[in-house]
Amino acid sequence: MATNAFKNTQLVVDGTIDALHKGDPFIGLIDKQYDDKFAKAGAKVGATISIKKPARFTTAVGAVTTPQDYVEEWVNLTLGTQRQGSMEFGSVEETLDLNSFKKDVADPFGMQMSNDIAEDVLSNVITSVGNCIVSTSTLKQLDVVQAGVKMTQGTTPTAGRCLLIDPADEGDYTIANSGLFNPSSEIAKEFTESAVGRANGFDWFRSNNLPVITMPADIVGAVTTTYVAGAETLVLKEFGANQVIQAGTVFTMAAVNAVKTESKTDLGFAFQVSVRSTITLSGTGTGTVSIEPMFSSVEGGRQNVTALPLANAVVTLAGGASKSYRQQLCFIKKAFTMGTADLVNLMTGHSARSNFDGIAGRFVQDGDAINDTNISRFDVLYGQRCLRPEYACKIWVEVV
Repeated sequence: MATNAFKNTQLVVDGTIDALHKGDPFIGLIDKQYDDKFAKAGAKVGATISIKKPARFTTAVGAVTTPQDYVEEWVNLTLGTQRQGSMEFGSVEETLDLNSFKKDVADPFGMQMSNDIAEDVLSNVITSVGNCIVSTSTLKQLDVVQAGVKMTQGTTPTAGRCLLIDPADEGDYTIANSGLFNPSSEIAKEFTESAVGRANGFDWFRSNNLPVITMPADIVGAVTTTYVAGAETLVLKEFGANQVIQAGTVFTMAAVNAVKTESKTDLGFAFQVSVRSTITLSGTGTGTVSIEPMFSSVEGGRQNVTALPLANAVVTLAGGASKSYRQQLCFIKKAFTMGTADLVNLMTGHSARSNFDGIAGRFVQDGDAINDTNISRFDVLYGQRCLRPEYACKIWVEVV
């Protein structure tokens, strides 16, 4: 490339990743993992990163002990998305120095990339969260407190709890609760910035990327067959013909209650499960849904329900029939992870890779002699995964 602006492509890619990291708040709030095993050969879409989950154990009373196996839980995170953007410059590019490029190009480009990645990652991981509080037309203090209670019952640490909120619901909450039991600094923020800041045990962050979810007309059905512990799918029946059950829909089943993580005693309320992928049921109202969290039995200390779902157990979807809801998301950093890996450097023009705080990216620049232009592109190869659904809770606010 003839211009002086991009002689140091490493500085360009560093600056773009920095802007990406500082963009949408959700990206900065979740766990991020960079896999350097791809650093030399380069990764491709479909490659996987192995992530180890913390082990769980059981204890007993008495002198006699039964040794339990130490079982490491590993999950695969698929690098399923290569998001890229390119820019074409003419001779004007030669007037830009590196600082001008960062301000005029890298920063806004990185911010847009951050927003697009955050929307993609968020819409994927939120469908793994079963915990859900269903509210009326406005977000109430009670809703947020109840979400915190559900997380605590799932042994979620209290430190670092975040609430990602739709701006419309944040505005309603601010007006309804301004000055109520809040520190003076947070009260000032409500009036000066129309923001909540911190309340009810959460740091609040607004986001335009939270998806709206709509319930089908028929919200009561049944399980077709008895569930096998750990299965990632469930067969449903007796719902409306050809109706759509949207990804992120939450449901409960009769006689299947949640238990305390430590003691495994009945918590007294139904265990909530989320549908991972949108499905259209058959003409007879049946279909197989992918679910998370899965129902677990006593083995390995992972029991999360009083009993596994039996055939013909009644299934009830959360929310009201045909109603739509704005979703808020309560979580801690360890609930979700985003993984990235290096794409191979191209053997043309100038190419550089970098990673910062778990986000890897590649910048490529080359010239198009036919059209007398310079072309630059930036790529991120990533995947996402919900590691601990119990460390998060959705709050649905009805759209009216």
